[in-house]
Amino acid sequence: MTQNVIVLSVSRYQIADDSGKTTAEGTSVRYLMADELTHKENEQRTAKGFAPAKCNLPYGAYEKFSTVPGLYSTELSYSVDSKGVAKITPSEFTLISPLNLAGSKGLGKSTGGFPATK
Repeated sequence: MTQNVIVLSVSRYQIADDSGKTTAEGTSVRYLMADELTHKENEQRTAKGFAPAKCNLPYGAYEKFSTVPGLYSTELSYSVDSKGVAKITPSEFTLISPLNLAGSKGLGKSTGGFPATK
């Protein structure tokens, strides 16, 4: 399934043990499962705003993110873990357009820095 997301940040990591040997490496991506930042009422009033999601990709995936923040298209896959919890995993992020919030008067409008997608 293809989904448009807003990538907020991308960072690389390499974790080494005491001897200097790399034990883990990858790319962390923080993103919003949305394609626009428009106000939406929360009738339950339990939370406000957008909660970013996080995924880990291979170390080399960092180079594929040319513009951050940005609007990206990603492929989502679904799986169920050993406890029966459904997991959504994004992969293959493709840049649609940059996201520039500086000087923006209204997100999601033609006067702002965020492209209207609808």
